[in-house]
Amino acid sequence: MQLSRTVARFDDRAISRTVTGTGRAAGRLGAVLRLAQNGNLQAYLTGMLAGTALLALGLVVLR
Repeated sequence: MQLSRTVARFDDRAISRTVTGTGRAAGRLGAVLRLAQNGNLQAYLTGMLAGTALLALGLVVLR
């Protein structure tokens, strides 16, 4: 009887909160990423070029 209560308490406190927290984090991440999706092609291109430049710089510095 005590074991079942302990397992149920663990499930409620640890597992359920972890699952709920993961869902909330995904929702918040989606909200942040949604801000970047504004339909402005020029902004997308600028981001891609900046990322490419950072990767190239990283390759040069790490060699």
